[in-house]
Amino acid sequence: MKKIIIVFAGIITISCSKRDNDVKQKDVNQNEAINHYKQNALLKGDDFAYGTYLEYCDNNNLYLEKLPVSLIMNKKYNSKKSYYQIYRNIIELYNNNNYRADYLENLNDIDRRFAISYLEAGAKKNFRSCQMTLEKILRKGYGIKKNTAKSDSLYSILEKDSAIGRIYLENRNNKSKIDNIVF
Repeated sequence: MKKIIIVFAGIITISCSKRDNDVKQKDVNQNEAINHYKQNALLKGDDFAYGTYLEYCDNNNLYLEKLPVSLIMNKKYNSKKSYYQIYRNIIELYNNNNYRADYLENLNDIDRRFAISYLEAGAKKNFRSCQMTLEKILRKGYGIKKNTAKSDSLYSILEKDSAIGRIYLENRNNKSKIDNIVF
């Protein structure tokens, strides 16, 4: 009986050791892959790699990593996605990695204007996420003065969008329904 227990304990020890090595190897492979995506984004301007890296950061609570990469992608490659990401990252920095448009009110004036400037620049470049978010901020007055004229102007642009226009048209009379739709 003692021999069986010793053999069984040995098998468990060996299998646990193998499993630990497999987990360590998986972590190394994952880190190499993520660094590869980050490098492709920063050195080549690869938008897919940039998006993959941002998603990894979001899923692993690495919110401090996103802003520098987004700023480089914006300045060096003029990435449309970076305009929204910079705005969002600034809000997350001041709100414990949490984002909601109304958290814009938690920022000091300089950081709020900085974040909104990227949102406005992205909206001018017809980046839908920037337009949608800016329309909501202007309509609700989050962190800035309400501006119904600008909000309505952006809303009319979004109504003409081939992908989401129908949703905006259907909710023209109750725009707050749009706020609950996640794109």
